[in-house]
Amino acid sequence: MPRILFYVARDMQLPFLEPVHDILVRENGIETVFSAPEYHPSVEIGPGWGLSPEQIKRLEQKSTFVPDASKVNADAAVVADNSHYRLHRAHRVVNIGHGLICKGFYYTDDPVVRKENLSSLICVPGPWHEKRLSRQVFTPIEVTGFIKSDLIFGPSACSKKNFCREKTIPPSSRIVLFAPTFNRELNCLSRLGTKIQEVADEKTTLLVKLHNMTDYKWKEYFRKLAACNKNILYLRDGDYSGMMHAADVMISDVSSIYIEFMLLDKPVILAPNPENEDYFKYDPTDIEYTAREGAYILKKDRDLLPAVNHALKNPEEKSEIRKKYRDELDFGRDGKSACRIARAVKKVLCDSPKLTSPRRR
Repeated sequence: MPRILFYVARDMQLPFLEPVHDILVRENGIETVFSAPEYHPSVEIGPGWGLSPEQIKRLEQKSTFVPDASKVNADAAVVADNSHYRLHRAHRVVNIGHGLICKGFYYTDDPVVRKENLSSLICVPGPWHEKRLSRQVFTPIEVTGFIKSDLIFGPSACSKKNFCREKTIPPSSRIVLFAPTFNRELNCLSRLGTKIQEVADEKTTLLVKLHNMTDYKWKEYFRKLAACNKNILYLRDGDYSGMMHAADVMISDVSSIYIEFMLLDKPVILAPNPENEDYFKYDPTDIEYTAREGAYILKKDRDLLPAVNHALKNPEEKSEIRKKYRDELDFGRDGKSACRIARAVKKVLCDSPKLTSPRRR
């Protein structure tokens, strides 16, 4: 019986890995195993690593969990990001990618990216990603669509109506989603963290969704803020589909979620971190910066409320630009990306350790 290892370096990779696992685990004759490194939570000086005990316990309800991936003899390993170094006994590796953008780490000219030549196959969200990676690697690349977009385009997507009913948000309320990234030098928490509550009023509901790797101090701050303000909601990972459909406008920075929101052709306001250009991987030609032409850029903090009001009143503005990036960055948008990747993994199991040519599904 073939065995497939799903290696989860950080919990932020679960939305990519778990849907593919759940499809393959239903296949007769396939054994699946999860593994992750020792858990370290996120702190201000750096992102976390591994999976919390609660996440591991949940995954163990689905499949075997083995703490040390180097001891798992697998016919194939499925990873996200670049996680080959612990997979000593995996005969083949399928990398199902990162996000839609990379913050200078993945879809670029970098020695880390060229390690992907160790993979048997790389699955990418869209044509733009295939074009960028094909300049750096010889490994076959397959355009399969963005897995997380299955949650907003698939049949199980949560509608705005159902989300608002579940969260007791008035149907007439304007909804603004605040979703910053985690990096200290990139996120807009230093600018808007204590000011974002000004967006919430009797007519406007503010949804706060922090990145999993955000420092716990900010998580606690927003939990307490939401607890004492009925117009502010602090969201969990499971709220992703609903919050994306419910929100009328998003406020973010360089988080990949702002481009995910643009897939729905909705307005985005970006508040760049003052230290942004000091980031060691900063490259203004990367997709996370060029795509900003489809968003509103907040130059001064005092312009936050006017920018929100303008975006709410003019949702069609910049629509054509958003659609251009949508087509380049997410193939399909039909709720079937995970299915395409699962088929690709099964094909790798049947093939020789290296595929001979890339193919699009």
